[in-house]
Amino acid sequence: MPYFVITSRLFCTELPRTQIEFEDSFTFKMFCFQFVNYYSYLFYVAFLKNLLAGLPPNYNYFAGNRWEECDAGGCMYELSLQLVIIMFGKQVWNNIVEIVWPWAVTKYRQWRSAMTTQTSPDNMYTRWEQDYDLQPFQQLALFYEYLEMVIQFGFATLFVSAFPLAPALALINNIFEIRLDANKLICESRRPIAQKCSDIGVWYYLLDFLGTLAVITNAFTIAFTSQSIPKLVYYYVYSLEIYNERTMQGFTNNSLAVFDVRDFSSESRPALNPTGVDFCRYRAYRTPPSDPNKYETTKQYWHVIAAQLAFVIVMEHVVMLCKWLIDYVVPDRPKALQVKIKREHFLVHEVLVKADVTTLLKKQNMSLTSDATLESGDVISHQPEATGRTGVGGNSSLKVVKETTEL
Repeated sequence: MPYFVITSRLFCTELPRTQIEFEDSFTFKMFCFQFVNYYSYLFYVAFLKNLLAGLPPNYNYFAGNRWEECDAGGCMYELSLQLVIIMFGKQVWNNIVEIVWPWAVTKYRQWRSAMTTQTSPDNMYTRWEQDYDLQPFQQLALFYEYLEMVIQFGFATLFVSAFPLAPALALINNIFEIRLDANKLICESRRPIAQKCSDIGVWYYLLDFLGTLAVITNAFTIAFTSQSIPKLVYYYVYSLEIYNERTMQGFTNNSLAVFDVRDFSSESRPALNPTGVDFCRYRAYRTPPSDPNKYETTKQYWHVIAAQLAFVIVMEHVVMLCKWLIDYVVPDRPKALQVKIKREHFLVHEVLVKADVTTLLKKQNMSLTSDATLESGDVISHQPEATGRTGVGGNSSLKVVKETTEL
């Protein structure tokens, strides 16, 4: 609701000229607000949460409190948990609300009308009154349905590498939601006024934007949030140096750095240390406390960074190339549909041509008829006035002979 109010106020300065411009601009602004509202936390968990927390002994603080870092299982686990809650729990709750709320409002309005009828026995609660008590179909009712599907598409694609089951849950949800929306439109809403449209408008470009962004976010998620690239680097390079063979044995110990608890700052030092722990381990590639340059990044860290960047570049280009290739090979309209559209255009053109020819022939016939009438004309004979020499008296006579020519 606040986003709707803000977007509406922005139109006071924009003033679009046409309904299409209004809908496209309104859709874009609302999508921008909803994008930040729904996806900002996922981006924060995937890419910023551990980065802002810092590493010992240099933890980052904000307003006197240390930045929260990801769970011990990693940011990938927390990201997956968030997507499970969104794609399962939130969708189920939204479907329940979509069923119960319109039904409850409709029943309340019908009950109120029925009570009014009971107080006046002469009045009957007619069918059209029951239909009038249904939910009015708002102008932007379909807008929120489109927005819900686009937001769901973003959840199912932007971080699908963290939760691969998200598209399957989205499909199952949409199968049920088709029937729920049909019931809502047919049984709980007044009959909407049909409107023509050539396409889905700006929604197409928003979906294309999410699809392109999903390639980038998944590449960065696999490379930087998960442990896939560090494991590959260890398997192909550093395991050979330790075990003289390619193995994943020892990866956990290799990926954890050592920290001396005595190097904590006064602000970060734990208040209690009952077990007398001297060293702790944390996920990083840094030199140990015994090194002259302690807590500096190691050579393996730069190898992992280079491999992560290379993976992002290669994956992004390969997937985008496949996307554009599929888009080029698979037409937006099937060939049979294209033939039908061309035939429809041909038939419409033929009807228009026949109508124009008929109109021209009628005009030509009318013109020829008018010319022939003027040429044959009306033959008018004037009889001279009778005189005494003819022996016929009286007034002058007029004889009119009409000749009609049919064409």
